[in-house]
Amino acid sequence: MYRFLIIGFLKLLFFSSLCKAEQNPGMRLSAGPYFYKTMYESSYQDVMDSFHTGFAIVGEAASAESGSIEASIILMKKNYYRESSTGYVIESLPRVYLSLGYRYWFFSRLSMALSLGSNYSLGSYKREKTFGTGVDDLETSARDTTDYLLDVSLQVVLWKSKKDNVVLDTRYAKNFTTRADENANHIATMILYRRNIAFNPEVKQ
Repeated sequence: MYRFLIIGFLKLLFFSSLCKAEQNPGMRLSAGPYFYKTMYESSYQDVMDSFHTGFAIVGEAASAESGSIEASIILMKKNYYRESSTGYVIESLPRVYLSLGYRYWFFSRLSMALSLGSNYSLGSYKREKTFGTGVDDLETSARDTTDYLLDVSLQVVLWKSKKDNVVLDTRYAKNFTTRADENANHIATMILYRRNIAFNPEVKQ
C-alpha cells in the first residue's frame, strides 16, 4: 500500500508544479487528537484493531515557495500483531512517535508529506490477547525500545483565517523493523488546530 502512496505523491508533485501554491513564510504550530489503529492483515477471520486516541503536536517551517519542513511529536499506545501457524498474539506499548519530513503544498488547502520517524518506549509492554496453541513464547516488537517508520500524510485545510487553521490530516505509517509474520503498520487521522506563530502579512494567505 505504501508504494502506491509514494507513487501518488510523486505524480501529484509533477502535475502541481504547473500551479504552485504560494505560502505565507514562517512557523506554524498545530495540535490535536490523533485517531489511529494498527493494520493487522490477519489470516484469521474477524481479527482487527479498533481506533485508539492519542495526541499530536506538529511544527512546520515554511518558505515562500510550496514546501515546508515538518516535525511531529505523537503520543500513542501502539498495538503489535504477530501470528504463527497455530495462533496469534497482540501486544501493546505506550510510545512517543517522533518524525521529520517534507510537506509539499499542491494548492492553498491541499498538501502531502513524506516523513521518517521513530517510536520510543514510554513504559512496559502488555499482552492484550492470545489465541491458539504454542504461542506463549511468541514475541512482538512491543518489547523493543525503538522502531522505525515511513510516514505518508495527506492534509486538507478545512477552515482558515489569517492566523488560524483547522486541518484534517490522514496518515499511513509503514513500520520497517517488524519481526517475521508481524504487522505493526498503522493508519491515522488527526483534526488539528494550527496557529501561524510567525508570518509575513505582505504575502497573501
